[in-house]
Amino acid sequence: AALIQQTNSAVKKNNKRTNNMSQKERFEFYKKNYRLIRNFQKVYPYALQTRVIIENLNTQLASMSSESDKKRLIKETEQMLFKEYESAVRTMSTSQGKLLLKLIARETNKTGYDIIKEYKGAFSASFWYGVGKIFGTDLKTEFNKAQEDSLLENIVDKYKNDELY
Repeated sequence: AALIQQTNSAVKKNNKRTNNMSQKERFEFYKKNYRLIRNFQKVYPYALQTRVIIENLNTQLASMSSESDKKRLIKETEQMLFKEYESAVRTMSTSQGKLLLKLIARETNKTGYDIIKEYKGAFSASFWYGVGKIFGTDLKTEFNKAQEDSLLENIVDKYKNDELY
């Protein structure tokens, strides 16, 4: 009997989701935004991981008093990031990279430029900003969910509610 109740409550939850948006509406939304959704599904896990790494790094840095220890930790974290994620980031398309910067800004409330400046300094941030500009990317990209990024915010909500295909 308990199993039947659990199954019924799961069905009701699923019905609530589909009641918000019919299958046809979901399909039309997916069809209209297929490329953005596909790129989102590829890069969003990296944005979430970035948030976790930054939170952990900030926690560790807060407990340190020595500037040399802080610099060493930042350098070690940078090396670990390059080793673990460089190949994945290099294989991303330009549009996926731009989307990743938007999502990182959403998750961390900081632009890519601000993150680099905080940990590596203004010179490094300016250097990478210039490199990004050469390749058509803006490290100072912010996330604005009320205006131009409302569609992306909608996709994030659907992803969190398990409503994407």
